[in-house]
This record gives sequence, C-alpha cells and structure tokens, in this order.
Amino acid sequence: MAKLLVPVTVGPEDQTKTALSFLVAKTALLEGLRKAGLRA
Repeated sequence: MAKLLVPVTVGPEDQTKTALSFLVAKTALLEGLRKAGLRA
C-alpha cells in the first residue's frame, strides 16, 4: 500500500489554509484511487 504525506504548517488562526490542505490531500487520494481503477 502506498503512503501519502501532505505537510501542513498552518496554525488554527488560518482556517482557510488548513481546509485547503485537507482538500489537497483528499483530491490526491481520490485521484490515486481513480487511476488505480478503484472507486471511493
């Protein structure tokens, strides 16, 4: 199983950047599953 690391260096004072980091990680995960022929 492959591992994915998305480094996030944002504090709680900037919630927009924090949310964007999670969206980047989620999109990377879903794209990886899609390219592998799996469904999420």
